[in-house]
Amino acid sequence: KSTNRIFSAFAQDTWRLTERLRLNLGLRWDGQRILDSNGEVGLSILDQWQPRMGFTYQVGPLGVRKFFGNYGRFYQEVGSPVANYFVPGGNSVFAVYDQDPRVDPSDPIFLDEQTGSIGDPIEGIDGQYYDEFTLGYEQALGGSSKILVRGTYRTMGKGVEDAYVDDSEYVIGNPGFGRLAEFPKIEREYQALELTFKTRPSPRTGVFATYVLSRNRGNYSGLLSTTYGSPFPNRTEDFDILATTINSNGLMTNDRPHVLKIYGWYTTGFGLTFGATGSWMSGTPLSEYAQLQTAAGLRLAYVSTRGDAGRTPSVYDLSLRFAYELPFRSGDTDARLILDLLHVGNPREAVRFDQLHYLGYDEEGNPAYPNPNYGVANYWQPPMMVRLCLLYTSP
Repeated sequence: KSTNRIFSAFAQDTWRLTERLRLNLGLRWDGQRILDSNGEVGLSILDQWQPRMGFTYQVGPLGVRKFFGNYGRFYQEVGSPVANYFVPGGNSVFAVYDQDPRVDPSDPIFLDEQTGSIGDPIEGIDGQYYDEFTLGYEQALGGSSKILVRGTYRTMGKGVEDAYVDDSEYVIGNPGFGRLAEFPKIEREYQALELTFKTRPSPRTGVFATYVLSRNRGNYSGLLSTTYGSPFPNRTEDFDILATTINSNGLMTNDRPHVLKIYGWYTTGFGLTFGATGSWMSGTPLSEYAQLQTAAGLRLAYVSTRGDAGRTPSVYDLSLRFAYELPFRSGDTDARLILDLLHVGNPREAVRFDQLHYLGYDEEGNPAYPNPNYGVANYWQPPMMVRLCLLYTSP
């Protein structure tokens, strides 16, 4: 058993320096302590200071055009899987059920039981954080229309991950620092330019459109591994072994250079509302992997630079909604009949492919044993669906 304690404090204020200039300043502090089964501190991170600042400056007629910018540092707490594995001091029981345990938790089948031990406190770990800068311009076009141009730059400072040191000792730390100094520093960099248009030409009609041009690079998938589908934050497989970090710095799995989204609605005078949502997105990068036997088990090594093995196809999606307010209602009670047409046109484009090119390595350390399924699609967009429902609301 372990206990996770999170402490937070913040202060912020806004100054209207002139009629046109407004300044925002803030400072946040977060601390974290993980206690073992005896109530002793197993992990302590107490230096997570996060400055925040921003400004807004209006030009020309007031309320029509403005420039704005923000900077902030943001910390993420260390996840519970780290606490449960590295600061245990209790028992872990594994069980399976023949039924859904959320409905019927009776009669579990116990498969295994492991006894944890309380170790020394984890020392020398800094919190995980990223810094974000934004700069933008917004202008009203008259009536209810507005345009927005915004640039965003986000970069990761430090991360927390588990790894095998010297392929033998399993530890937790900050890759690139301290116990994990031999590993590359965690890097993730996001740059984006966003264009947004909003309009309400009439009380019954609205349109919202946004286009994002972006680039996402680094060597770290994030708290949850997109490569392995790992559900454990701070315990992904990205940094387990030094060999799997070679060629790992490149385009991230969710890098989509172009994303266009449009949605709108129209309400008639007799209770019917029509809405539509559409999107078009660039494909995502593909990588080339070889399976590698390591002290941590089978892992994926990059044969070439991450994200340099092509891209999945671009995809589009369109969904429609028709909502009709039924004529009977009483006070705050009403009922609506809703028809949803999801994924209109049934594009069913492939969105994921098998990226494992080689099933192992030969005696000379070269990738070998080609995977016959390499490059074969294994996930697609969902099929077109029709959904009809009755929505009834009351206070």
